Amino acid sequence: MMRSPAGWRALPGMGVLAAGLAALWFLQPLAAAVYLFASVITFACYAIDKAAARHRSRRTPEWVLHALALVGGWPGALLAQRLLRHKSAKPAFQLRFWLTVCANVAVCWMLALLLGSAGG
Repeated sequence: MMRSPAGWRALPGMGVLAAGLAALWFLQPLAAAVYLFASVITFACYAIDKAAARHRSRRTPEWVLHALALVGGWPGALLAQRLLRHKSAKPAFQLRFWLTVCANVAVCWMLALLLGSAGG
């Protein structure tokens, strides 16, 4: 369980971030809900992994954290990295993380172009 109250205070921020993504990329409400849900799950996985690291218990595999970021949880991952100070100092992890962010944004951008041109 997450002990840091800062982690729980970040949850409303994820909602604001998801709303911002919806406004910036003209996402449908369903897509914004997917980003919000994925971000909350990803933030929780980072918090669980941080607690496991402190207690030297079983950790969340990095590929799981990257997969969650890739499917839309990267806003929650970014918040967790900053607020929980977790996985923010590992250059190899950060490189892979930002590659997943770029891949996710590129796919969303292409979908927006395809769906935009199909609708008009």
